Amino acid sequence: MIEVNEINQRVHDVWNANAAWWDAEVGETDFSHEYVINPAMETLLAIKPGERVLDVACGNGTFARRLARLGGSVLAFDFSEELLKCAKARTISSPGSIEYRLIDATDAAQLASLGERCFDAAVVSMALMDMANIEPLMHALSRLLVSKGRLVFSITHPCFNSLGGTHTQWLGTEGVLVKDYIQPATGNEIAKPGQPIRHPFFHRPLWHLFGICFQVGFVLDGLLEPVPPEWLQTAQPEKWKRYARIPHIMVTRWRLLGQFSG
Repeated sequence: MIEVNEINQRVHDVWNANAAWWDAEVGETDFSHEYVINPAMETLLAIKPGERVLDVACGNGTFARRLARLGGSVLAFDFSEELLKCAKARTISSPGSIEYRLIDATDAAQLASLGERCFDAAVVSMALMDMANIEPLMHALSRLLVSKGRLVFSITHPCFNSLGGTHTQWLGTEGVLVKDYIQPATGNEIAKPGQPIRHPFFHRPLWHLFGICFQVGFVLDGLLEPVPPEWLQTAQPEKWKRYARIPHIMVTRWRLLGQFSG
């Protein structure tokens, strides 16, 4: 536990240090989120106006604001004080209902402060692989969602991006060589070119990642492996063409087992 806490503190410190750069780089969104990740997330979420939505590890609030524009009543949290400052600054003139809180997604006590059975949906957009420990979060989400709620998360696809890319070798646009997939591992990654400080990255193979969800009572209800639209592949083939054959992102939807009983 001491080691996990130490790593988690490093994650916190790195994201605080990178926050201003990250906010300036991402802004309101980027191509990857706007045209690959967010459409898949929104398809599986199917947000209805007035639903209460929990945005976990919200960063500078880009997806929280999108959820609010779709009609959700959003509670968004992150453990980086600096990223939350960026999120609040960008939300001043944003339409919709958003509340931001400082909460550590690895801390069971802090997560318990959110209540029980009070969210119709929860989202974790491209953040689970940056968390030192996801067990407390999954346990909490199994209690936070209403009985017919759903959880949607997106991650860097673990089958094709071992340690986010450190152990991955692209073979042109035809294939990818992945090393050391089967065991969980920790490394240091750069999410975007030019990132000032590498952040800890946590590789979780599917058996491990899904197993944590299964253990707390979630059932896999939807899975997408989105690829870039054709126009984006044509416009920037050196960057996007390879992802047309081998998905960089995986998006999943989960529901509580109780929904399917009786």
